[in-house]
Amino acid sequence: MSMTAPSKGYMIMTLSFAHRAPGDGERTWRRASRCGGSGCVEVAISGAEIAVRDAKRSDSPVLTYSAEEWRVYIAGVKDGEFDLH
Repeated sequence: MSMTAPSKGYMIMTLSFAHRAPGDGERTWRRASRCGGSGCVEVAISGAEIAVRDAKRSDSPVLTYSAEEWRVYIAGVKDGEFDLH
């Protein structure tokens, strides 16, 4: 997965560092290439489902979203909908 920099001056990082953890089945988890500390998540795309988990704990709960839910979320991020003011 790769994303471009929106015009609002912040960057959405390219996801890299793919890996599979025991028990993940067919999921390949990816995290931002600039993830260097806390606050990072990993994303896995499996069919029509997008899964998200805490990057620090591979055993953390997994949140799943449909492709449409994920598309709407990414559009909101790019539009600044979740920016802290």
